[in-house]
Amino acid sequence: MALVSEDNLHMWYSYITIGHLLGGFCLTFGILARLAALFQIPILIGAVFISEKGLMMGGQSLELATLVLFLLILIFIFGSGPIAVSVYFKKREQKGETSGNADAAVTA
Repeated sequence: MALVSEDNLHMWYSYITIGHLLGGFCLTFGILARLAALFQIPILIGAVFISEKGLMMGGQSLELATLVLFLLILIFIFGSGPIAVSVYFKKREQKGETSGNADAAVTA
């Protein structure tokens, strides 16, 4: 059974579409950025290797796909950065835990 055939082609299109939409949203706001980058990397690897066969048309180029692939690998390795939404919530949660512990110590 072939990995890509006429029977399961819609599955691949769905994965690419959902992967780009959800992954792009998560990467934009820094929510689960490493997981989003992990889902995007196989799509961009396919774009880099298939680009010579006509997948990337209309002004896009192999260099653009390679650059985005490189940036996704960097995000996967280093994370989303200091201004991500997930970092904000993590700091807020830690702040709440420390103040919550202080309140518990005062009442005890």
